[in-house]
Amino acid sequence: MDEPHLGPNRHHPDKFAAGLLSLGLQLEDRVAIASGTRLEWILADYAINLAGLATTTVYPNTAADEFAHIIGHSASKVLIAESAAQLAKIDSVPELVDQVRHVVLIEGSGDGERVFGWDEFLARGAAHLKENPEVVREAIARTTRDTLATLIYTSGTTGVPKGVELTHRNWVYTGFVVDQMRIITEDDLQYLWLPLSHVFGKVLLACQVAIGFSSAVDGRLDKIVPGLGKSTPPSCVGRRESMRRFAPRSSREMLKVSKASSRSGRLRLGGTAMSTASPGVPCQPPWASNTKSPTAWCSAS
Repeated sequence: MDEPHLGPNRHHPDKFAAGLLSLGLQLEDRVAIASGTRLEWILADYAINLAGLATTTVYPNTAADEFAHIIGHSASKVLIAESAAQLAKIDSVPELVDQVRHVVLIEGSGDGERVFGWDEFLARGAAHLKENPEVVREAIARTTRDTLATLIYTSGTTGVPKGVELTHRNWVYTGFVVDQMRIITEDDLQYLWLPLSHVFGKVLLACQVAIGFSSAVDGRLDKIVPGLGKSTPPSCVGRRESMRRFAPRSSREMLKVSKASSRSGRLRLGGTAMSTASPGVPCQPPWASNTKSPTAWCSAS
């Protein structure tokens, strides 16, 4: 397979991973992401696993008390926040201010010490990578099939949200199985809009790495219909109820999408749910391949 193209984002996961390692984080330390689905969410998640760390997923609309529980219970040491509104949920709880040593803002700037802007943190990582060229590869070498990769919190039936531990083995297996099913190939394009804080959104990321297809990423609900029209993907995964909700509001646009997609292949609607907020950005992991080694899906080559 030809090397995938991410344009200016090609080296972001390596730089971001190096930035995390420059903070002194150790194997399986937790890094929380509180953001809607967008390209930066994906790049940060790959970087976290490149560094041998674990992603704690947090829905951006999580109430402050539940937010505090998830961050505290997971012992997350770094927060990647979509905006200052997410940062405020941390700063309102003194215990979390002590626990969460650093924050990276996707939108906005920081103080350069505890809080970093996105580009500022990438620059920090690039500098650390220049001084320590092997730092990311060394972190990958420490990562095994059974290293913790993700903590996903689910509300369950009673009480506070419970954390579900998912290892690299879980994601590699999932990607491998979907690849063997041949329901989507490396030549396909999917429209990715489901929330990545949900396990199904993360499944789709694992599948993309294993198979090598591309995604148009935009989690803004009001942009789904026009986004489908622009990208005309043969694949769009979503809850059936969600697709029914969108279609009646804009049946004409959906008809245009269906016709446009039928010219390039077929439009598959079904499954469950996902989202992202950098409109129409082709996103394909730079290390995507059909190799099934335990850390191939998160190794920077």
